[in-house]
Amino acid sequence: MGYWHKARLRATRRSSPWNLLLIPAAIVPWFVGWWLSASAAGVIYRLMHPRASFILLPDTIGGVLIAVGLLFAWCPVAMMTGNILVYAVPAARRALDQEASTVRGTDFRISNRGLARLSAALIPLGAGVSVVGLFL
Repeated sequence: MGYWHKARLRATRRSSPWNLLLIPAAIVPWFVGWWLSASAAGVIYRLMHPRASFILLPDTIGGVLIAVGLLFAWCPVAMMTGNILVYAVPAARRALDQEASTVRGTDFRISNRGLARLSAALIPLGAGVSVVGLFL
């Protein structure tokens, strides 16, 4: 059974409209976290390279590395934040818990634990790429 087949099976069990709330609940923190981090990185870059002129990030390979590194670093954090925000809505929690009860390993606690493991890898990797971008 391939990845796409498994993905289709997962998608068929997600029938609750509460699943749609997960999208903005994750995208908004992802964008806000990225923007705040990119703004801070831009300030640091400007201090390190006083002759550079840009608005948020420089349009150099360094700016690209900063932007992409921060996107990867914030992704699992934003997904965990989205899970927590949606889980705080009682009706959504009941609906999503009911859906997760049919498939082992898809409940709130286990999915956030997996995202925490992903964070342990992506945050240092993304931050490292961003720091390299500061020096370019």
